Amino acid sequence: MGPLSPRNRKAHDPSFLLRSYQEKCPPGGENTVVLYTTTLRGIRKTFEDCNAVRSTLESYHVRIMERDISMDSGYREELRSLMGSKEAKVPAAFVRGRLIGGAEEVLRLEDEGKLELLLEGIPRAASSCEGCAGMRFIMCMDCSGSCKVLDEEQKKMVKCGVCNENGLLHCPICC
Repeated sequence: MGPLSPRNRKAHDPSFLLRSYQEKCPPGGENTVVLYTTTLRGIRKTFEDCNAVRSTLESYHVRIMERDISMDSGYREELRSLMGSKEAKVPAAFVRGRLIGGAEEVLRLEDEGKLELLLEGIPRAASSCEGCAGMRFIMCMDCSGSCKVLDEEQKKMVKCGVCNENGLLHCPICC
């Protein structure tokens, strides 16, 4: 087989391929994969698409920062801001600060053998976190996940100021 033509060389150059995607870098996404997903099963297709993309990306054993918009509304707002839209459509995959796309795009790249090129050089995935078992959240210890704490002065229950709307905190070990 002869040398690659300039066109084929570009097609096999990870940095060239990556530059063909729009630059939109989520916080902390400079040298990793950031995947916005949902674990809510309200819309079956969305849930299945999120699982398919997660599974495909995990098969490469690279570091993935998964941001579940159903577990923390801050992630939903972050995605809306990145996309410049009121809608937060998931899944949404970012590689090294570039928007790769949703399920259709990621799975097409996998079928074409290009996903591996995009993921080349990304740090390997660490083993599961001992703090959260890979869930990226832990229950709030102040309110035990109830989102309510006793205000000693007013002698009544008030909203916990430590956790998110689900009574959860980002894992202090892995996030």
